[in-house]
Amino acid sequence: MSTGSWRIKPSEVERTLKSIRSVGLQVRSVELAADGTIKIAVSASETGEPVIETPEQLRKLL
Repeated sequence: MSTGSWRIKPSEVERTLKSIRSVGLQVRSVELAADGTIKIAVSASETGEPVIETPEQLRKLL
């Protein structure tokens, strides 16, 4: 378990994942970096092909 403070709150990650799923995308993986970066790989739920999102598009989901 971490002894330092969280840069990313678990509730923020949960809210982000919920938003991604609400627009019909499937979450493939989530990476949390020590510097506070969140990397989320998604795919379209119907085709299973990766969807490339720009950071600006992902910010709109938050």
